Amino acid sequence: MKKKAKEFTRMDALRLVEYLEAANDKHELQVLVQAARAIRKRYMIEEPEKVTVSVPLIQRVLAKHFRVTVEQMKSESRNDEIRKARDTAYHVATLITLQSTTGIGRMFNKDHSTVIHAMKKAKKEIVENKEYAALIDELVEKCWAAAIIEKQEMERNVECLKQMQTTTCPTKSSLMSAKQH
Repeated sequence: MKKKAKEFTRMDALRLVEYLEAANDKHELQVLVQAARAIRKRYMIEEPEKVTVSVPLIQRVLAKHFRVTVEQMKSESRNDEIRKARDTAYHVATLITLQSTTGIGRMFNKDHSTVIHAMKKAKKEIVENKEYAALIDELVEKCWAAAIIEKQEMERNVECLKQMQTTTCPTKSSLMSAKQH
């Protein structure tokens, strides 16, 4: 477990995501992606393998980035914007999750062969288009930042529940009897 100078807060992560979304040029984006990687390493709660990124989290992050809904990404729509968001999500999911193409496909109501085809197209696009490659890096970092935030929130909620259990809280039955009087 890494020691950290201070807690990486939700506001820090949100601020970083906002900066990534507002980046105007490739150089600025590269600097921010490097900063995101450094922050992830510095403030990691535990080893990287202890923070997991789920397909639903990827769906939410990419839907927000592409300004579509998760439901649209799961739909049969062939609209270019929705298709691009969905295909990019497939690729990001194969990069940073342990899900099989079958599992990823299920999360999008699609067949595994659809995911494989989209991955092949994405790999070709990355080689041919450096901006798309930078976008993939940016989206991977956004997903990791969101996973870290989600883990920290879950740990805080667990801690809060533990504190609630140790303090004297009225039981459900005592609340019901007080309500009847």
